[in-house]
Amino acid sequence: MIVATAGHVDHGKTALIKALTGTDTDRLPEEKKRGLTIELGFAYHHNEDIAVGFIDVPGHQKFIANMLTGIAALDLALLVIAADDGPMPQTYEHLAALNLMGLTRAAIVITKTDRVNSEQLRTVIAQVNQLVANTHFAKSPYFYVSSLQGDGIDLLRQHILQCAQSGPSRSTEGNFRLAVDRRFVVDGIGLIVTGTVHSGSIAVDDEVVISPTGQRARIRSMHQENRAVSASSAGHRCAINLTGAAITINTVTPGSWIVHPSAHHPRQLFDGKLRVLPSELKPLQHWTPVHVHIGASHLTGRVAVLTDNKIIFPGDEGDIQIVLEQSIPVIWNDKFIIRDQSATRLIGGGHITDPNAAAQNRAKPWRKNDRNAHGLSSANEALLQLATLHPEGYIATQFLDGRNMTATEREKLLITLETELTRINSGDQLILLTTLRWRQLNDECIELLGSFHNANSNLLGCPADVLFKSLAMNIMKPVFNAIVTQLCRRGLVKHRGQVLHLVDHDPRLSVEDETFLETFLALTPEHQLCPPVVHEMAAKMSMDPTDLVQKLDYFSAMGKLIGIQQQRYFTPAKIREIIRLTETLFAADKNQGFTPADFKTATGIGRRPAVQILEFFDRSGLTLRQHNHRSMIAAASDIFGD
Repeated sequence: MIVATAGHVDHGKTALIKALTGTDTDRLPEEKKRGLTIELGFAYHHNEDIAVGFIDVPGHQKFIANMLTGIAALDLALLVIAADDGPMPQTYEHLAALNLMGLTRAAIVITKTDRVNSEQLRTVIAQVNQLVANTHFAKSPYFYVSSLQGDGIDLLRQHILQCAQSGPSRSTEGNFRLAVDRRFVVDGIGLIVTGTVHSGSIAVDDEVVISPTGQRARIRSMHQENRAVSASSAGHRCAINLTGAAITINTVTPGSWIVHPSAHHPRQLFDGKLRVLPSELKPLQHWTPVHVHIGASHLTGRVAVLTDNKIIFPGDEGDIQIVLEQSIPVIWNDKFIIRDQSATRLIGGGHITDPNAAAQNRAKPWRKNDRNAHGLSSANEALLQLATLHPEGYIATQFLDGRNMTATEREKLLITLETELTRINSGDQLILLTTLRWRQLNDECIELLGSFHNANSNLLGCPADVLFKSLAMNIMKPVFNAIVTQLCRRGLVKHRGQVLHLVDHDPRLSVEDETFLETFLALTPEHQLCPPVVHEMAAKMSMDPTDLVQKLDYFSAMGKLIGIQQQRYFTPAKIREIIRLTETLFAADKNQGFTPADFKTATGIGRRPAVQILEFFDRSGLTLRQHNHRSMIAAASDIFGD
């Protein structure tokens, strides 16, 4: 369990932790000299199998950023108030921060009781009662202590141990995430980073990523609550010895995150719910510049207010989008605090609802519906609602990343929804549709094909791209390809080249057309993958190029040819051979993909037709272009049939 102090400067937080643990958390010479805490201090108490980590936060207003780091992942807060001083400015500010972070477990500790009489103590208690009345801590227990004399310390320590023993255990689900608050080098050992584990678990020799920079490292050794361990998990203070290529003290900074590779998704903006403090004198305006605190990270950015009137009044909560000036690997439900542009006061705080939000269309009504769905605490309910809101297909990959789910947790979630949602895998993207919508689309495709056959009985079938564009509502191309594959497997539809037709519709070429097609194909040597362009073929056949294109388009509609930009016409067999070479090329480096130059070399096809073929594959949904590289995202049979 992790416990942190909170309270005004010189109210006895450091002395309290020393009385509880025997450890003086003020380690810096400047802290000793000035008698105040500047950076976070740490101490530990072990009692049989119970380990409690204490975080001593600075109370001075100048060091509020360090305080916010210290309370980012707490199980229990100790709100410390000196009996001879009563609530002071940072008491109010620290209490507000704890309340905004959603912490519900706290103990109110009145220190320096040896300095006041009973009447003075009653006065302070009354002030504190009023202070916490409208917060999460209104029913928190009070403890009265003198750290120097030891009065009340045993009782408080016993309460903390009881909380550690009886309180809810921290879930270890999700990928590993540790917020770095310190880093230093130990001679003979190397780089050490310390922080609080926010989620998941980790073990010695595991590979991790330093985020947001993306540098990889390995865990050489670990300490948890000042003891060497082989593994650690959420809810613990941890010191990690990192090793790896070019790993130095400058590799990691306070505010960095050490994460499982699957949790490395730096983001520069996110949607969330923000509550403005009642103490604010005016509403929060749209596009206000702010300081943002998440975990151990302290960043700057702006708040886009997404309420109808573009403001949030003091004491109210509203939808917002925070746009940061640099990236950070946040996830759903991460808590955040914002301060004003000069970093002199708290404005409010809240939690993240959509870590993958986009800046485009953020004020549109459909985005509001999406935000409401993302805000649901149940991932099952959120996915069902999002799939319903997106009948064209909902890309769920980023949603699952944002919820920080491991591969096992993702699969478990999807299995529970398999009767209500249909899965479509497209490359590294997972697309979901409601089962009802999936059935509707299957039926619509069958109906459209039947109508096409009635109107074009002389043609083999409908070109796939024509059927795709004929659907009543736009859908994602991978969704369409998956529907076609499903209909073919059910024996309802046949897929020949680019043409789709119902199984009981099978017109044939005339003898004259068969002879013409054989003559045309004979003009391209069998070993040559890429046929000449149409105007060259027309010259060889003594035909007008326009007439030849019309004839070749007919053969394409009959499933005998595949035309690309009405420039070149391939047999389905030649296209399958090119795809086979492309699959081999992609298999050589699935992470990076391949470039047009790689494709040209692998196939022996000239540069211009190579680009035309690749663009055709992109349009068909076989490949996905990302900058100058391409990846294969579908099986050839799903696009061009068997």
